[in-house]
Amino acid sequence: MIFRVLACDYDGTLASEDRIGPEALAALERARDAGLRLVLVTGRTFFELTRVCERLDLFHAVVAENGAVIYVPRAGMIRDQAPPPPPRLLAELDRRGIPYQVGRVIVGVSRADEGPVREALRATAVSLELAYNRGAMMLLPAGVSKGAGVQQVVRAFGLSPHDVLALGDAENDLELFEACGWAGCPASAVPAVRSRADWVFPGQNGTAIAAAISGPVLGGGLPVDRSPRQRLELGWAVETAEPVTIPARGVNLLIHGDSLSGKSWLVGALVERLVARRYGVCVLDPEGDYHVLARLGGVSRAEIGDEAQVDRALAQFEREPSACVVLDLSDLPHARKVRAIERALGRLREVRRHAGLPHWIVLDEAHYSLHREGVGEPALGSEEKGFCLVSYRSSWLRESVVRSLDVCVLARTTAREELAFLNRSSPSGPSVPR
Repeated sequence: MIFRVLACDYDGTLASEDRIGPEALAALERARDAGLRLVLVTGRTFFELTRVCERLDLFHAVVAENGAVIYVPRAGMIRDQAPPPPPRLLAELDRRGIPYQVGRVIVGVSRADEGPVREALRATAVSLELAYNRGAMMLLPAGVSKGAGVQQVVRAFGLSPHDVLALGDAENDLELFEACGWAGCPASAVPAVRSRADWVFPGQNGTAIAAAISGPVLGGGLPVDRSPRQRLELGWAVETAEPVTIPARGVNLLIHGDSLSGKSWLVGALVERLVARRYGVCVLDPEGDYHVLARLGGVSRAEIGDEAQVDRALAQFEREPSACVVLDLSDLPHARKVRAIERALGRLREVRRHAGLPHWIVLDEAHYSLHREGVGEPALGSEEKGFCLVSYRSSWLRESVVRSLDVCVLARTTAREELAFLNRSSPSGPSVPR
């Protein structure tokens, strides 16, 4: 599974008429059993949520009051992210006859009362922001949002926001979408949410969510690689000046080219863009060609002399989800390089199963370690996607590795046998950035 956390809105997404139905509850239980962390994200006040939702225990964390309150059911921990509403504002709303609902932090009002509410804010000099949720409106301190609340929860999990799939349906879910790696909504969502979502699935409320979770989410059928929003620019086409992009998740990439053709430059550009967007990256560098990457903020480089050093270097992903680690294997003889690469890939596969990290694994000179007699298939796991293989002899790669490739990017390539191989094997024809 690409995603490790499922963050779901309550009203209009999981619940209809205040309750989560049996189909949605069953789907959530299956998701939890499959290893997904479940986070409930809602604009409801915490007190009201405890009244209407009978299964808060199903969630690993609850982000209530539009991000203003975080609750961990198993630990019984509740934490406010901002102070309670000023009493003088509540008194002014009472004086003006404006109905409201007060939570631990937020004040909920009808969107129809927006004008009088703004006047009350001005009259009391209270600085609260307005957040919209269909026909409702919430008053909350600056910086408080569903997205900010979920990011705090994900940090506590030791995971990356890129590993969160967010599901919502209303305006206050837009900041949730921005804070998460991928976003989906039911067809009943408001137009602004549908236009922002990476994935729109049929139906409405809990019935639609149940089908989405039980089907594409748990079945591995999410169209992650087809989201136009989730793409990385590598360069541009000379003929049209249009950007050449690749999906940021869900694909395996081959960068092929002659020696001294610019492959390392392409890899460096890719890693730079991934680091800028805070993806976790591991570069396996057999020839010491990527030491320059250590100049980028957030990138660490380790010279590897034995397998224990491999383990110590990769432990950084357990501390920092957005780490970029370059393993320099250039001092090792060839046979020990292959063993070190196999050790690193096996360890990375374990970390990926546990925490989904790193998001990308870059392997230079891949033909020297991924041929038939090279690294064992169990250590690689290329079917799990997120690999960038770099080579000038791609025809040496074992067949299972070639079958796993989704995107091929060419630097200068002149060897006829390699061009013939690439034309036979490329999934959709090679792209050539400049």
